[in-house]
Amino acid sequence: STAENLIHYFVTKIQEQYRWNIVYLVDNNPEKWEKELMGYTIFEPERILLEDKAKTVVVIASQYYKEIGVQLETMGLVREMNFWNGYPIDFELENDLFNIK
Repeated sequence: STAENLIHYFVTKIQEQYRWNIVYLVDNNPEKWEKELMGYTIFEPERILLEDKAKTVVVIASQYYKEIGVQLETMGLVREMNFWNGYPIDFELENDLFNIK
């Protein structure tokens, strides 16, 4: 599906550019929790609270960056230290993924 391709792009781009080990994915939708996507388990956002904040980085790959950012800040994470905006994707890729000509 297109959504899986979009997530694959972000996961691949992050791994290539920063050489980070992606541990899991997070989503606010309870229907996605405990399911897998591209070999990564999807958890509820509160899972982040179990992590060492000094070693935690969250890339928000969503158009709802501001809202998710507020949610993460209430969890004690710091903008541009523990999380940042990984959206929007570049238009050329978006056109390819969504077959826009």
